[in-house]
Amino acid sequence: MSIVSSFNKGSEIVKNYLPHVSNTPGVYFMYNKEKTILYIGKAKNLFKRINSYTKRTNMSVRIQRMVSHIDSIDCT
Repeated sequence: MSIVSSFNKGSEIVKNYLPHVSNTPGVYFMYNKEKTILYIGKAKNLFKRINSYTKRTNMSVRIQRMVSHIDSIDCT
């Protein structure tokens, strides 16, 4: 599977999670299929920050690769 199609799959998972995210500050966790944490991030506006993972524009290859491995997201 190419990185573009993998990125699109991960980005769809992020888009499907967005309705559950508020505009408040918080911490978010991104997991792969094995439920291993890929990334822990904090944001002043969780919705804006998590939404940024759906757009490849100006995104480094490293972050694109991470998004391609996302299977689930959780926020606190």
